[in-house]
Amino acid sequence: MQDHKQTEEEFSFKRYFVPLTTVKAITWVVVVGFIVYFNSLFNSFVGDDYIYIINFLPSHTVNLSSAFGQSVFNTAGQYRPLAALFFSILYTFFGTNAFFYHIVQLFLHIVCAILLFVVFRKFFSLSITFFSTLIFLVHPLQVESVVYIAQMDNEIFFIFGILAFLLSLKKKISVGIITTIGLLLLFSFLAKETGVLFFLLIITYSFLFNRKHVIKFLSVGILSLAIYGFIRYSVGHVGLDTRHLGPIAMAPLSQRLISLPAIVFYYVKSFVYPVFLAYDQQWVITSTDIKHFYFPLIADILFFAIIFLIGFGIIKKEKKNLKLFLFFCVWFFSGLGLIMQIYPLDATVADRWFYFPLAGLLGIIGLGMQLVIKRYPNLKTASIVTVVGILVLLSVRTIVRNTNWTNSLTIFSHDVKVSENPNIDENLAYELISANQDQEGIIYLQKSVEALPDSSNLYDLGILYEKSHAYIKAEYYYSLSLAQKDRSYGQNEVRKNAYDGLARVLTFHDNPENAKKFLDSALKVYPQDGSYWVYLAIVDYTLGDQNESLAAAEKAKTLLNNSTVNLLYYRIVNKKPLNVRLQ
Repeated sequence: MQDHKQTEEEFSFKRYFVPLTTVKAITWVVVVGFIVYFNSLFNSFVGDDYIYIINFLPSHTVNLSSAFGQSVFNTAGQYRPLAALFFSILYTFFGTNAFFYHIVQLFLHIVCAILLFVVFRKFFSLSITFFSTLIFLVHPLQVESVVYIAQMDNEIFFIFGILAFLLSLKKKISVGIITTIGLLLLFSFLAKETGVLFFLLIITYSFLFNRKHVIKFLSVGILSLAIYGFIRYSVGHVGLDTRHLGPIAMAPLSQRLISLPAIVFYYVKSFVYPVFLAYDQQWVITSTDIKHFYFPLIADILFFAIIFLIGFGIIKKEKKNLKLFLFFCVWFFSGLGLIMQIYPLDATVADRWFYFPLAGLLGIIGLGMQLVIKRYPNLKTASIVTVVGILVLLSVRTIVRNTNWTNSLTIFSHDVKVSENPNIDENLAYELISANQDQEGIIYLQKSVEALPDSSNLYDLGILYEKSHAYIKAEYYYSLSLAQKDRSYGQNEVRKNAYDGLARVLTFHDNPENAKKFLDSALKVYPQDGSYWVYLAIVDYTLGDQNESLAAAEKAKTLLNNSTVNLLYYRIVNKKPLNVRLQ
């Protein structure tokens, strides 16, 4: 009796799973989600978090005109006012406490997983639905979408879009439901452009399974797109041109097509073997060699062959599921197609972009699992053990990947070893400089400039050399920064900073004739900048032109009127040595 009771206690944990019910499954999705991502809740702000939240003042107040107008959220290539509004609300409540942003983002990801569970449950057995959902929840490719606060728009567009899709599955479509679907689609579009793919899913599913509603869904989807287009162009003044922030965006179409096999291979490899993950990858394949073109191409063909075999097996053994297979293929391939660089994006590959296609791929795999288990029922136990093992390995990898995102220094220091990337080099340089490691920062900035010079990294290199008293090099890089024509957000601010830096270096460390020539041109661009008038007064005084120097100093007084300028003016009037430097 004692042994029997002990055996019962030993296996009591089994009751939490067997029999598996929908309530138990969803409860475990929540529990596993918090366990796997728990260590990420204490991470700091990283990378673009500062651009979108900390340093972007309009994000600090809830303002509709700011959210929907031109901003860092709404600039060339993207229009995401709903994300901007959401971040403003979060900042109003939580300020700069990263913990609360992380917990909200994790909550949203778990909601996405639960909604996907509801979708899968309509087509699969409960066990396949449960395991497929858990893979979506814990896969390491999801880390960038779950722990990188700036990418919270992934969860937002997905929630609105999948809710619209779930509503479209109802047998009776009333005016209220069709209106709600239209609003949800519009919100998904306004959160992230990828939301348009949910419109495609709704039309595809309706065409395959319930054609009588196709016209309704097509009409409301087109209306939602029209409203979105009107808001984007008329309110946000944002077109469809892409931001030229990376090599892939500036590469010609022919070169982007050569890169296609490697791009597909990255996602396939990372799905199967998610070890070599890196943030913001910037690379372009320039030649059709074995390593970078033919090997990835062969691997891609094998991957697509597996998907074809699943479809072939469905045709032979479960023809009733062929339409569902086609639907999940549309889900996966439409999501994959959007990130294949036909329309150039601002990075070559990004883990966060796989959020939508991953769900479609898991749908295809779910159909394959269902087919195998029905044909070979004896493999059910082995299948469960295998999937549990896979989930454990994926969860451990995700927990480890979370630690890479602890702060900016940890993520950039780790990822720079995985991917040759000028952006990561530049970001790591900033972190090293912030830690007073200027010389090491210069090394990474030099790497960034050699690979992909832009106004920002050239300016930063200039200011580092100025701090190091290497004024000739500082002047050189400030000049190069001004010569750049890139269109990155904030480029005007960088340009102004480069003007300031070059003005300082020329005024205090170069020939005064060169300084005067530059300052005359700078004042045509920034005539109300008092510091430039101070520099001109100093240069003119050095050149012996007291009248011009006095006039410049008087102009500086009207614009600045501080003790330094007053002292400068006094010394010029009294023909004394200046020894004045504007701080």
